[in-house]
Amino acid sequence: MKLFMTYCSWQKDDRFKNNTKKVGPEILYTSRRIRSFIAKCTSEGVVWAILSDHYGIWFPHEKHRWYDLHPDLLSNDQLQKLVLSFKSLSEYDEIWFFYDAETCHPLYRKVVRESDIEKQVKWFNDLQDISCK
Repeated sequence: MKLFMTYCSWQKDDRFKNNTKKVGPEILYTSRRIRSFIAKCTSEGVVWAILSDHYGIWFPHEKHRWYDLHPDLLSNDQLQKLVLSFKSLSEYDEIWFFYDAETCHPLYRKVVRESDIEKQVKWFNDLQDISCK
């Protein structure tokens, strides 16, 4: 089984900032990187998720509220929750992690490293690599 994922973004739809409405990641995140990633995953029919600083692994069928949490501000407890969340992906044979070298915070590599499933992760930066093959 293969999973495609990317990390979250500070760019979010501010219409949801001051209310309690829960939405999916395809609605909340507005960054070009995430929108392009989701569009490609959807067109290819692959399983995908977002690694959220606040919520951990966020699959498209899940809905959450708007949040604002910078990776630099994570407590050690929050980091450990992210690591546990990432470990929950051990059922996947391959985890393809889409990143942009300019925006990928070191936190995300640290989460992968500390998860004990790093060997299942393949880092990539070309959306054309997303396919169900």
